[in-house]
Amino acid sequence: MTVCHKLSGDDPAGIFARLIEFANSIGFTVEDAELPGSVNGDCTHELHRIRVEISNSPAQRVKTLAHEIDHALLHEQFDNRALAELEAESTAYVICRALKLDTRDYSFGYVAGWAGGGEQAIAGIKGSCERIQKAAASVLQSFEVDQEQAA
Repeated sequence: MTVCHKLSGDDPAGIFARLIEFANSIGFTVEDAELPGSVNGDCTHELHRIRVEISNSPAQRVKTLAHEIDHALLHEQFDNRALAELEAESTAYVICRALKLDTRDYSFGYVAGWAGGGEQAIAGIKGSCERIQKAAASVLQSFEVDQEQAA
């Protein structure tokens, strides 16, 4: 069983605030919330709202907001929850990596958990690579990050 390790650490570069600006630019509000159980965030298309667990570390909140923004961009309609989670977390990983935030301790376990393990996860990521890259690029444009860094 693969385990996700919540991220610790700060957000010295102010990424969270910049991601809120991006979410607002695509018509979504971002709210701090106390969410049930181990839920770190959610995205509700009908309300154009993203919620992020307030008790998490700043680094975890950045990663979670990137993940939920990816749901906002990619998953208004979806048939396969596992694939949607794989795409959102993979995109969040690319975004955070380009912005110098290492999320692998959380992201790799999360993707493997939803995708069913190593080879299945790799196949899912390869199958969604273009969607992941396009979503990451649209977010990273607002940060003026060189897209080569995200690869």
